[in-house]
Amino acid sequence: MPAEMDGPGFLELVLEDIRVRELIAPGDRVLAAVSGGADSVCLLRTLLDLAPAGGWEVFAAHFDHAMRPESEEDARFVRDLCEALGVRLLTGRSRSLGPESAEAAARDERLAFLPQAAKDAGCRVIATGHTADDRAETVLMNLLRGAGLRGLQGIAWSSGEFVRPLLGRSREAVRLHLKQLGQDWREDASNRDARFLRNRIRHSVLPLLQRQVSPSVRESLLRLAEMAAEEDAFLDAQAQELLNRLIQPGTDAGELLLDAAGLRDAHPALARRAARLALERLTGGPRDVTFRMCQRVLSAARQPSPAEDIGLGVRVSSDARWLRLSRSRPVAEPEPFELELPKAGEVTTPGGWRIHVSEPDHAGDEPLRLTFQAGNRMLHVRNWRPGDRMRPKGLGAAKKLQDIFTDRHVPREDRKRVPLICAGEEILWIPGVAVSEQVAYGGADTLVAVCPPGGALPSWARRP
Repeated sequence: MPAEMDGPGFLELVLEDIRVRELIAPGDRVLAAVSGGADSVCLLRTLLDLAPAGGWEVFAAHFDHAMRPESEEDARFVRDLCEALGVRLLTGRSRSLGPESAEAAARDERLAFLPQAAKDAGCRVIATGHTADDRAETVLMNLLRGAGLRGLQGIAWSSGEFVRPLLGRSREAVRLHLKQLGQDWREDASNRDARFLRNRIRHSVLPLLQRQVSPSVRESLLRLAEMAAEEDAFLDAQAQELLNRLIQPGTDAGELLLDAAGLRDAHPALARRAARLALERLTGGPRDVTFRMCQRVLSAARQPSPAEDIGLGVRVSSDARWLRLSRSRPVAEPEPFELELPKAGEVTTPGGWRIHVSEPDHAGDEPLRLTFQAGNRMLHVRNWRPGDRMRPKGLGAAKKLQDIFTDRHVPREDRKRVPLICAGEEILWIPGVAVSEQVAYGGADTLVAVCPPGGALPSWARRP
């Protein structure tokens, strides 16, 4: 039985977490994100029950992903629950179409919806129902991916306007509390879909570790998360002090001038963090700053380097004394495009990529060429859509293009410019990145030759 069931009551423990970690202040308006599942329903009930003691006001938000036939029933359940509890509910619905391929797009819509709903309701904080089990699963997932200290924190108690009051309580304790209240909830069948890594971690990997390695593996992962959070905060503070010493005062807005020797001579761990903090300052947040970008900054500190775009609209250059980080000229977000490819001929994408289709014996200077059997299939070229998947040769499983791009170090701002060679709904080739296992080389009857803008291969591209 989880330890939190033996001592103080569930509500007292959550209130203590909120106060100790300063998640919600007296007088705050709180927006609870409610899907209808047990965790989010418990979050709403708990925040309401603690509102008199905490001195806050509770609102609710529900986003209908429109991904499952049951989603309308989920929305109705949440609406009825909020009406019964006397809570104002703000709702949103995904505009994405299609099943699995729209998953990432719908998630992005939800993440955009919640801050807007909070603004509409005048809420300072947004509360989500993540539990200790969610955190342990995330720590293990990040550990398997080779994450650093930041990733080993798993889910943080707070990040920006988001807070997670149930993060210290187990999933079992949450359900027990709801049963004691006589409160029902909705079950999402997709939470058991083994195609998703988190579900495999939750239902297979963690139970196996608990049975065959240690019954307390969850508690060990949570302890690791807390230690990682404390040490990461300490190192970030040290790195911030270093960065403050390195920055030359009086540089223009949108530009940072750093003492190259000071960065070069610092301990590698602190230097890398200082580079990350500098990049976050320029880009406005930590979400997309990569290890590779930090390494390119450190490389420029070690030796004079000409100006180079390193991603996220950031340019780095250096001389013997100074390292300069600046914002590149803003580039407009590419519009979605889809063009039919001729059996023989050439098209140019809006981003300037030239696509030539011919018989296999075509001689040209295009650096990216794929010869394969197209048969009677009509080929077309389009750009990336969130949620796109393909089955790269040698992998044996479908993978999100977002993850493929990340693995191949394709900068985020380039991803919607890269042409995708498709047949119907199948993505056959991402030039310079990956070839689908659906591509047959035997009996080749078609050559697709691709030339990037300007003719030079991007640094991330490789020939098939």
